[in-house]
Amino acid sequence: VEDVHMASQEDVQVMEPNVRCLGALFSPSSGVLDSHSFYVNLLTDCEDAGATVALNTKVIDADVFNGKLCLNADGTWISSDYVINSAGLWAGEVARRIHKQDKWQPPEHFFAKGTYFRFQGKSSFRHLIYPVPEPGGLGVHATIDWGGVGIKFGPDVEWLKPGTGPDEISYNPDPRRGDKFYGEIRKYWPDLPSGSLGVDYVGVRPKLSHPTTSLSTESGTTSGGVKFEDFRIVGPKTHGIPGLIHLFGIESPGLTSSMAIANYIKEILST
Repeated sequence: VEDVHMASQEDVQVMEPNVRCLGALFSPSSGVLDSHSFYVNLLTDCEDAGATVALNTKVIDADVFNGKLCLNADGTWISSDYVINSAGLWAGEVARRIHKQDKWQPPEHFFAKGTYFRFQGKSSFRHLIYPVPEPGGLGVHATIDWGGVGIKFGPDVEWLKPGTGPDEISYNPDPRRGDKFYGEIRKYWPDLPSGSLGVDYVGVRPKLSHPTTSLSTESGTTSGGVKFEDFRIVGPKTHGIPGLIHLFGIESPGLTSSMAIANYIKEILST
């Protein structure tokens, strides 16, 4: 992204009269991705190339046998020369099954739940509005619907206890978290009407650090008690198994950068 530039308070007032701030970073090329259409197109491309997509299939065991990567998928063993572990919230569990007897072990995984609330009215913004980031997230920001009419706010950051498994997470949104949302949103939209937010949905981010873990900054920067950990893409040079790639801590930016990640993985496997 090469077109980001500073915008003065006066500039922001012209672009977004409802936003209160002292200044902003303006990114003209930012936009909203139609994620569903993107998924469907990727699925079509994969199937056209001969791939078979098997949903809701759990990796319950794994091994390396005669140079082949072997996965037990719901009781059926399959083998391959290459395995890309892009299991999202389950990536750590899949990696532990593969490396259960190895010296190298995958990093510990944590989870941060994020709740979204929907504004009950027409959008008051023409752009995506992001406040100053908070530890573990980008702050309660405003996102315009794909149709450009509605608007949702979120996510907040609700750290789950270390040791929580991905199958133990509840995706039921808590309406009580809306009280905090009004305060956070009014920092940049002071005219947000009371009673105008309705609970929408919950998402969960995979994290490689947690407020309760060590604050060592060897591989990241400490912010508000949480060490920043970027995506971690681990290949054979690190764990020693040819043809195996792990994707750890891939949060939501992994969606828009997925094609670049795929090209990077292709480069690793071709060397």
